[in-house]
Amino acid sequence: MATAAMDTLLARGVDSCRLGFTARAVNGTTRTYHSVAVEEAGTAGDEALAHRAAATVDGVIRTVRTTVVRSGDVIAVYVAVDGTAGVDGEPRGPRVPAVVLTAQNAKLG
Repeated sequence: MATAAMDTLLARGVDSCRLGFTARAVNGTTRTYHSVAVEEAGTAGDEALAHRAAATVDGVIRTVRTTVVRSGDVIAVYVAVDGTAGVDGEPRGPRVPAVVLTAQNAKLG
């Protein structure tokens, strides 16, 4: 089941959102991401998928990077967001550090 989720649902979802999407938070607010792109996911777990999504917030491009890793029947999601983006007017592009993926996936067994 986890393999099918990675191969079909997640991969197709990222592909179908490449032109952007709108996300709704629990409190009802929304944020529109204007682009989504697949990125190199590295070698974590049995299978990995990575992508970035960009939104313009207060005139600054903010990037969220996500890495989804499958280890056996477990799917783990890692997200990197730079909370200081825009403080100095510069866009940021944080990444999920490889050392974090390695350490956390080791805990999955």
